[in-house]
Amino acid sequence: MREPIGDELQGLPVDQLADMREWQLKRLRLITKALKEGVRDMAANGTPISSIAKRSGITRPTLYKWLAE
Repeated sequence: MREPIGDELQGLPVDQLADMREWQLKRLRLITKALKEGVRDMAANGTPISSIAKRSGITRPTLYKWLAE
């Protein structure tokens, strides 16, 4: 079953939208955590920040922030 997107979300019950939003936020947190770990590994292996930024789609300032965490 395909998930509704765009205009298909209109008219769905609020509780269903809230559940969908919660699920998406959980996925985003998990993916961000994995991305941060991958970025840290690349930096630890000597990959230039500009290359990491390009490959990951993350800005250099954000990468520096993540690396400082």
